[in-house]
Amino acid sequence: MHRQVAHSARGNRGGETIKIYYRGHMSTDYKTEEKTIKNIVYKNVRPTDKNSRITLTIYSRAPLSARSINVNRN
Repeated sequence: MHRQVAHSARGNRGGETIKIYYRGHMSTDYKTEEKTIKNIVYKNVRPTDKNSRITLTIYSRAPLSARSINVNRN
């Protein structure tokens, strides 16, 4: 928690924070997938305002929990 507060305070330098969300599926190789997506975004995406900052949030959901949610809805 302490690192998150320090990181957010340090990152706000008067510019806007641009949030990018990605929803993936949990697989056996999810760490490699997340690393690849982060590399693609941070190497190729640049904000037009130099004071702005990009943050990437990756959400993953296990297939079992997704199936359970669909079963409970019926």
